[in-house]
Amino acid sequence: MRPYKPPPPVDALDMRLLRAMGTTPFAYGARSLDAIKPARLAERVGTTRQTVEARLARLSELGVLQGYQVWPNLRHLGLTWEIHHWKVPDPARKASAYGSLPLADGIVAVFSFLGPDLCVAIQSRNPEDRARTLARVTEAVGGGRPATLWAREMPPVREPLTTLDWRILAALRHDARRPLEGVAREAGVSVRTVKRRVARMTAERAFDVTANVALERSPYPIPFAFLFHFTPEGGRATAAALLDLFDDRTIAAWVPWSASLGHYDMSLYARTPGEVEEMRDRALKVPGVAEVETLLYTGARVESDWLDRAMAERLGR
Repeated sequence: MRPYKPPPPVDALDMRLLRAMGTTPFAYGARSLDAIKPARLAERVGTTRQTVEARLARLSELGVLQGYQVWPNLRHLGLTWEIHHWKVPDPARKASAYGSLPLADGIVAVFSFLGPDLCVAIQSRNPEDRARTLARVTEAVGGGRPATLWAREMPPVREPLTTLDWRILAALRHDARRPLEGVAREAGVSVRTVKRRVARMTAERAFDVTANVALERSPYPIPFAFLFHFTPEGGRATAAALLDLFDDRTIAAWVPWSASLGHYDMSLYARTPGEVEEMRDRALKVPGVAEVETLLYTGARVESDWLDRAMAERLGR
């Protein structure tokens, strides 16, 4: 029997690369296809193209990096996409809601955390649709008022996308690094036409590009989140200090949509539960930090095809 050889650890450069590529759409605006090229990433993280290529290959081999996705601006689909956060004090009610909420009719993901925390991602076409979905979830969890954790504001739309534009985006949807020659063949047009259409959609912020990251495949076995509450003196400098402190563990960071949830959110990795607590203690010593909530994932149910179906509707499929 071959001896067990643990995979190499994910380190600070790997984390910087994941943050540079982004794991949620439109977190850094609308980026071009060039944004995920090794040369561009090397500029952003301060290393060489060859080093970036080697790190991306290793992350892919580990299964952490599972490809690159194109996300259309949801305004072109008439959709919104949000994540809402409930506190469910009754453990049995929370467990029931987590297991029974259908991944349909606007509900696209349910995330459970240790303790009373439950997050639900929804997509909707109008305020009435959104209100109905939120009411269904609220009833399932036994009441309470959710806070909006994430509601990405999409860029304004200048011109509607054509059928050819949708064909191009569909061809790139799950492989944003695909050569445009293959996209052109699939779309039935010339490479020159594809390049011209992509350039126009990039200028109009009609899509964004992100990495497809599998958190559970990391050598760090515990993905979790910190929600920070700042003192009145806390602000950008505090957020920057936290990012610097956990440079080798942070996958993503953003400001929550609802200030009631906190002032800063970070998704991180840890090796052990004890390390999570040690990291929390270190965070509390950062000037400007008043409180730190720890969200440990205990389960996730995700419906991943809702966007593909919405795009297919635009193509009459």
